[in-house]
Amino acid sequence: METELELRESEAAARAVLDATLDGIITIDEKGIIESYNLAAERIFGYEPSEVLGQNIKMLMPEPPTATMTPT
Repeated sequence: METELELRESEAAARAVLDATLDGIITIDEKGIIESYNLAAERIFGYEPSEVLGQNIKMLMPEPPTATMTPT
């Protein structure tokens, strides 16, 4: 059984790996609520984690084109 210290160390190691990747990584729950957001995602989307954690993933998605838009 993992102790609380081992769990915190494991979480810190996972965070270090996620923050060192060049790809934006975002995890969400079953309702689309953002649970984690790495440094690359911060650079890509321009939001700090405090602005997105707990928000719906839709905030990071562009609005779909509307039917009234005409192609150029």
